[in-house]
Amino acid sequence: MRARFAAAGLVFVVAGAALPAQAPVGSFTADQAAAGRAAFDTTCVSCHGSGQAPPLQGAAFVGGWGSRSTRDLLTAVQAMPPDAPGGLPQATYLALTAFLLETNGAVPGTQPLTAATNVPIDRLFRAPAQAFPAGPPAGAADAAPASAAAVSN
Repeated sequence: MRARFAAAGLVFVVAGAALPAQAPVGSFTADQAAAGRAAFDTTCVSCHGSGQAPPLQGAAFVGGWGSRSTRDLLTAVQAMPPDAPGGLPQATYLALTAFLLETNGAVPGTQPLTAATNVPIDRLFRAPAQAFPAGPPAGAADAAPASAAAVSN
């Protein structure tokens, strides 16, 4: 009887080890990131999109912010814009922070980012950072093309 339970436990442990790692769940919502993209396009891109200010995506961002927390990033974002630090509504700063996280590979979740959120940023990354989207809003490209649907049938 003990051997049966031991064998069952071993199978359970081995089977569990073979399961793929679950993607980390973000500490912000997709809606916050979408609002952040709109705010970035109207408030931040004139400097951060033109090379006048440090890049907010890619290896430079991940290398500089990966070991820090979401609260650290929010605090830095709240120091912007340089001509009016803290001059935007708190919800806009939270949305901008969510956008920066998502653009750099973090996975949105169901809990909104708040000023109290304090999660290590490197725990949120899922993949290498992507370029700032320049086309349809986030989610619009999620629909599979008709040809892809035909291939899968």
